This record gives sequence, C-alpha cells and structure tokens, in this order.
Amino acid sequence: MLLYLPLLSSILGVEGYGNYNYTIILTRFLIPVICLNIFVGIIKTGAENIKRGLYLCRVASVFTFIVTSLAAAAAYFVISDAKHLIYFYVIALAGCEALQSIVLSYLRAAEKNISYLLFVIIKVCVFIGILSVLKSNYELSLYQILNIQMLITFVLFIYYFITSKGAVERFPLKPIIIFSLYLIPHGIAQWGMVACKNIFLKTFSNDLMLGYFCILFTVGSVVLLINSGIGIVLPQHMIQNYQKWKESSLVRSFFLQYSGVVFLLFIAILIGLLIDKTYFSFFDIYDKGILLNFVFIYAGFYILGFYYYYSNILFCLGKSQVIMWITVVTSVISISLSAVLIFLFDLPGAAVSITLSYLIYSLLSAFISSKHEKSVVKTFIPSLKIMLSTGILFFISFYIFSYAFSL
Repeated sequence: MLLYLPLLSSILGVEGYGNYNYTIILTRFLIPVICLNIFVGIIKTGAENIKRGLYLCRVASVFTFIVTSLAAAAAYFVISDAKHLIYFYVIALAGCEALQSIVLSYLRAAEKNISYLLFVIIKVCVFIGILSVLKSNYELSLYQILNIQMLITFVLFIYYFITSKGAVERFPLKPIIIFSLYLIPHGIAQWGMVACKNIFLKTFSNDLMLGYFCILFTVGSVVLLINSGIGIVLPQHMIQNYQKWKESSLVRSFFLQYSGVVFLLFIAILIGLLIDKTYFSFFDIYDKGILLNFVFIYAGFYILGFYYYYSNILFCLGKSQVIMWITVVTSVISISLSAVLIFLFDLPGAAVSITLSYLIYSLLSAFISSKHEKSVVKTFIPSLKIMLSTGILFFISFYIFSYAFSL
C-alpha cells in the first residue's frame, strides 16, 4: 500500500484514495472467510510434510476459486445499482487475494523464498507500471484500478499454480481445516481494530475525511515494517534464549533500540513530507491541521511494538488461546471507543483511537503476561517510561519541525 500511495492518490485524489483503501479493508476481512483461512494450515502442514502442503494448496485453490466465482456472480446479479457495485469488487478482489495467499503460503512452506519475493516484486512493479502508463492517457476510475489489480493477481496465481509441480500426498483435511478456522477470530479481531476506523469515518463523516485518514495511516504504516520484522524474528529468538529475555537489562536495551530507530524514522518521514510539500505535492494533507493527526497514528503504531514483546512471552509459554482472547477483547474495546470518538471528533477521533487502542492492547498484554511470568513485573515500569518519553518526543519534534519549516 505504501508503494502505491503516491501514484494512487495522484490518480484518485484524497476522496478516491479513501474509497480505494476502504475497499481493501473490506477485502482483508473477507479473505480468511472465503478460503476458510486455509493458508495458515498450508504453512503448518507444508512445514511438516511438503507433499501434503502441495496437496492442500491445490485443494484449497480449487475450493476458493469455486466459492469466489459463485459469490461474485451472485453479488453481480443481485446488486441493482452502481452505488453498491463496490461489494461485487470486494468479493472478487478478496477471492483473488485469497488465491494469492494460498500459493504464497505454499512457497513459504517449501522455502522457495526467491519465488515468493519475485511474486511480490512482479505484482507491485507491473501494477505501478500499468497505472503510470495509463495515467498519462486516460482518466482512471476506482473500478478500473481494481480490475487491473485483480487481473495481475489472478494471472500471477495461475502461473505459480501451474508451475508448482511435485509429488502430493493425500491426507484427512478435517483436522487442518479446524485448526485454520480456529485462528479466524484472532485475525479478524486484529483487522477489526484497523478497519473500524475506516468504516466509522465512512458512516459518520465523509469521503474526504476518510481519504485524509487513509493517507496518514499509510504514511505512518512505515513503522509497521519494523514491527513486522520484530514479529518474524522475536518469537524464535525468545524461544531459544527465553531465560535471557527475562532479564530487565536486555528488555530495556531492546525497547531503547526499538524506540531510537522508530524516532529516527519519524524524523525521516517529516523530512520526506517537507520535500513532498515543497516540490511534488503528492499528498494534499498540509492544511487545516491535518498533519497533527499523523503523529497520533504514528505513536499508536510505535506502541504496538511493545505488544510484540509481551505477547511473545505468552507465545513462549504456549498460551496461544490467551493471546487470541487478548486480541478479541481489545478489538471489542477498540471498536466501541472508535465509534464514540469518531462520532464526536471526526478525523482527530480516528487518529486518537489508534493511539488508545494499541496502548490498551500493549498494557493488557503486559498485565496478562505478568500473571504467567513474574519477571514481566520488573520490566514493565522501565518499558512504560521509555514508551511515554518517546511518545512525548514525537509531539515535541513535530511542533518544532512544523514551526521551523511551516509544515
């Protein structure tokens, strides 16, 4: 999304980009439902037995294609007006993205990292390339852009599906389907904390505010790249060195380094926004105090990094159900809080709700993990001080930067 942002916002404008992002959010909700979340099962099965992983990949692909075709066809014929045609595209795009997730999960399980990387790079480059060429000659609509995205995704899926050859081993599918279904609430709850902001802005406000929020959200999501890296590396490292991760000195060092990197990235983003405002104007977000909302969104993403440490304490202790319930409870609180704040304060309410939602997520994870691992009690206060100090630095730096450079 971040790579698409400058191009899409220049083609669709603020409101159009908001509607595009709204469509993507709804699509993300539907993906695990339309394929029964089976891509999670493919990773687990493929890691244990790659022949079974390939068999599950093929069965899941056929199933998802049939379900998507029937659901999209039904939606197309049932929808009677252009206003609601977007829901046909949500179903169709969700199906294409689900097929992509299935084949990419197999590539991960088979440790075909080059093929996985090529899929992602080709999709991004082709999409940006086609839009760049068409932009200069045509006035593209949201539906045309979605059509292009679906076509690229489906063609890549077909190619990888055909070329993924190998021996398969049949096995009973019921246990792995149940395993995959069990994890749907966790995934939907996590997306719910994000998606509810878009939905409530669309409902209580207007497309312009939704567009501003989506642009600020996408720019701020740069820090999620760091969080994703932590989410991938930290579990294995903590399992292998669990006793060391109980030491307050190591935890404090980790949070200090994480906070330092995120703060430097924050300054780099402010510089990037200043360059855009001065020379390019890709983003129409420099008036009416819009940018202050970005700081709240960015701070929320930063706080999310603390959740990864505390949730991985529970993960190392085998408390996966506890992690799921923390996510579900936080999602319910987040959705309720977002509804009230957005109804009362519009865009600022959405931005502040991100900060509060992830703060609740991290604090609840810390509290619950302290009940299972006593060493968390010693590390909590130092980490909280680092979190609050860094958050304050974000706002001080923003005001200094805004005053000095009229950002």
